Amino acid sequence: GDGVLDQVIDGKRESLRFDILTSRSELSQDVAILLAEAAKEQGIEINIVPVENNELGQRMGTGQYELATLAIRQNVSITDPYSYWHSDNIDANGNNFSKFSNAEADALMDELRESLDPAEIDRILKKLQEIIYREQPALFLVAPKTRLAIRDIFDAQSTSVRPGYYENMITRK
Repeated sequence: GDGVLDQVIDGKRESLRFDILTSRSELSQDVAILLAEAAKEQGIEINIVPVENNELGQRMGTGQYELATLAIRQNVSITDPYSYWHSDNIDANGNNFSKFSNAEADALMDELRESLDPAEIDRILKKLQEIIYREQPALFLVAPKTRLAIRDIFDAQSTSVRPGYYENMITRK
């Protein structure tokens, strides 16, 4: 009757309520507000909990959170998803904050670190993206497309990873 979905679990009524950790940045706060508003329409209550960056990192590293906002910028060089997604980085010192663990994904990331062939790298990254999409260890809110203009005197290798090219793979024709 309070507008929040609930269910009886082990004889106790539990409401669908979550805390979302945010940094004090305007972007982090805005994302949390948008998520909370959208969730409320579905009967889910999200309580926004702003914390200092060091506390946010500590709590995410130890898994002491339900939801958190996090922005990850990708490098323009060949990406290495190992630190964010490999199960070796689940501990408190790693960057695998979602605690994602998948043997097939780990094997792909290990393979990726050995490959120098752009076509093989692209194949591995696409397969890894499929696994992450299927498993949903994180909710990706934005992955912008980037247009690239390049003179016809250059050859450029494209990639499925943002921003869509490898700067070290651009050569003069």
